[in-house]
Amino acid sequence: MRYYAAAMPATTPAVLAAAACGWDRRESRSWLATAAACSIAGSAASVYLVRAVNLRLFFGDQPLGADERDRLLRTWYRVNAARIAVAGGTLLAAHKARTRLSQ
Repeated sequence: MRYYAAAMPATTPAVLAAAACGWDRRESRSWLATAAACSIAGSAASVYLVRAVNLRLFFGDQPLGADERDRLLRTWYRVNAARIAVAGGTLLAAHKARTRLSQ
């Protein structure tokens, strides 16, 4: 959980601030919006993983049955893969926006 909690306060406000500062430049607006949307989606996925999966899977009061554990692990892998994909989308969109803003 420390991994997720440390990244969100640093990345999401930075992307949103960049979107707000560069919004007046039409050529970068769509990339800034994409970066902000991907960042928000990644943050939402991280919150979901911590609250709905990690706490039950790793810190639950009761031992999990094999079926429940397997279901939670499948969910973790799927949502984490999506979270990594949107992080890549954030990086790509931020790079494109930066390139457009510097021209």
